[in-house]
Amino acid sequence: MAVGKVLAVFSPVVLALSLTGCGNQVQSQFKAADICKASMATALQKDVNDITVVDRNGQLIYVKYTNKEDWKTDFYRCRVDDNHVVWAPNKGEWQNEKTGIITVSGNRDQLTVTQASDQGDITKQYSLDELRGS
Repeated sequence: MAVGKVLAVFSPVVLALSLTGCGNQVQSQFKAADICKASMATALQKDVNDITVVDRNGQLIYVKYTNKEDWKTDFYRCRVDDNHVVWAPNKGEWQNEKTGIITVSGNRDQLTVTQASDQGDITKQYSLDELRGS
C-alpha cells in the first residue's frame, strides 16, 4: 500500500519533469540558423549550399542567396517560432504568415521542412552535416 501512495505522489512529479524536458525538439537538435537556412532553400527552391547565414540579431536570422548566373545577391530575414518559420526580403514584408506556411520537424540529424501552399506542399529533408557544411 505504501508503494502505491509513493507512486501516486511521484507520478505527477515525474510527468511534470519529463514534459519540461520536451520543449521544442527541433530547436534543441538544430540551431535557428540551420532551420532558417533550410527553410529559405525550400521557400526559394534553391540548393541549400547556395544559402549563407550572414548575421543573427536576437530572434532574427539574416541569410543571403547569390544567383550564380548573374551574381546578384539577395538578403532575407527569417524567424523561427516553435515549428513555424516566417521569412521576408531584407526590407520587405513577411511573406508567409498566412499563405505558404513553412513548418519544420526534426528526427536525429534530419530536418524536414514543409511549405504548404495552394499549389500543393513542398517537402524537403536536410541532414545536419548538409546544413553545417560538413
